[in-house]
Amino acid sequence: AGVASNNLFRSSSALRVIPIDGDGEKNNYEGNGLNQRNTPTLSPMRVSRLEREEAIRSRFATGDELRNLHDDLKALKDNLSWSEAAGDVHRVGELRETIRLSEEKDPELVYTRAISAMN
Repeated sequence: AGVASNNLFRSSSALRVIPIDGDGEKNNYEGNGLNQRNTPTLSPMRVSRLEREEAIRSRFATGDELRNLHDDLKALKDNLSWSEAAGDVHRVGELRETIRLSEEKDPELVYTRAISAMN
């Protein structure tokens, strides 16, 4: 067992270890991908990509939010039917707009509509 762990430590010694300063002293970490706090730095291109990905993730509902969205849409559509039957034109317009905006958060519905628009 001693030989195996000795080999493990020998192979890991090839890794580049960067010391962490506890005293806040400024060090030059250029070129190793870390900033002064010893955390990874991101290139402007990567920051831009991460921002785009976050915008896409925040555009659509997922998980519990998506299940709640489906429940809310069903309730909105029920209310729309009642408002149409009652002849409440103002409420019908509001509900249709709310439904349209809510449906834009459903990724499956947006995908289905996009595919239909291409055909």
